Amino acid sequence: MSYSRLVVREPKVALFWFVPDEAEGSRLVCVRWLLDCDERLQLQCAPCCHLEAWHHITALDRSLEEYSHEFFPRGRLEFYPPTRRWIFSIDTQLARGDFVEYLTDTWLLPRGHLTVIDDPDYRSAIVMRSPYFPPSGHFVVEH
Repeated sequence: MSYSRLVVREPKVALFWFVPDEAEGSRLVCVRWLLDCDERLQLQCAPCCHLEAWHHITALDRSLEEYSHEFFPRGRLEFYPPTRRWIFSIDTQLARGDFVEYLTDTWLLPRGHLTVIDDPDYRSAIVMRSPYFPPSGHFVVEH
């Protein structure tokens, strides 16, 4: 596992959180994995859940230790090889066009092959009332 504060600009499956912070600037926090090149797979997704990934994140960034993995708005990016579609399952607060546009541009996702799902499983404890976007920093763990 490598740790970077820069986003590697290539499509990968991922688990991610948006950490709003007025004082320090908002951050995109994510764990990303290389795609499995086996086109027979029905769905390529992260090999762990948000809870497991959060343990990796907090071990590297102690400022997030006091929060649970469900506190910040979060989501996942998966890939469906049969149709070459990228699928965002995402918190309602992140389903806005500007956040999806930001990730699409940052991770070089093909615009014509993207589906965004407002997922009820990803409801965060925090309610973002202020415009914290775009993020001023990134915290990325690459596998």
